[in-house]
Amino acid sequence: MGAFDGIRVLDFGRYVSGPYCATLMADFGADVIRIERPGGGEDRFIGPVAESGDGAGFLQLARNKRCMTFNPHAEGAGEVLRRLVVSADVVVANVPANALQRMDIDYPSLCAIRP
Repeated sequence: MGAFDGIRVLDFGRYVSGPYCATLMADFGADVIRIERPGGGEDRFIGPVAESGDGAGFLQLARNKRCMTFNPHAEGAGEVLRRLVVSADVVVANVPANALQRMDIDYPSLCAIRP
C-alpha cells in the first residue's frame, strides 16, 4: 500500500520536471495518466534505446504510469478533458501558460470544471 493510493494524477508534463513529479507520485501508488499528443510527446523520442524509438528518459519517467493520447483540438475534446479533470485529484503541467490556455488546462479552466 502506497502513500498516494487512491489518488489520480493527470500528467501533462514534458521533459524532466513535470514527468518526474508525476513519476514520484506513481511510485508511491498514485494512478497516473500521462497525456500526450497523437504520435507521442516531443520528449518521448530523445535518446532512443527501444525498437519503438522510445528514449531512455521517457522510459524512466513513464514508469508506473498509464499513457493516453489527447488532441485538444479534436471534436469532442472538451468533453473528454472535462471527464478526465472531474476524475482527477492532481494535474501536473509544466508547459508555458499560453499553451495551457490554448488547451483549456490553465488554472481558471480547471477550477471551473473541478473547484
